[in-house]
Amino acid sequence: MTRFIHQLKKAELHVHLDGSVDPETLRELDPTLDGEQLRELYAYSDFLGFLRSYKSINLRLTRPEHFALITRRLLERLEQENVLYAELNL
Repeated sequence: MTRFIHQLKKAELHVHLDGSVDPETLRELDPTLDGEQLRELYAYSDFLGFLRSYKSINLRLTRPEHFALITRRLLERLEQENVLYAELNL
């Protein structure tokens, strides 16, 4: 069943680019972050916690190269998930 689902063609109709940053990519953007800081940043139990995490990540996106990296990483993940169409929000 998992293989069948993976093979299906998919679409992402609403993806926030800055909300797609995973911990590994964030560490590439900010190598000063250690594992514990990343775990804390990505662990939240309510919407306010999510907003704090989202803000903290966005404050690290300061140069065009940062946006190039997070775009590249997102597109790689979408390709791995067999997503053929995506509407990205900036």
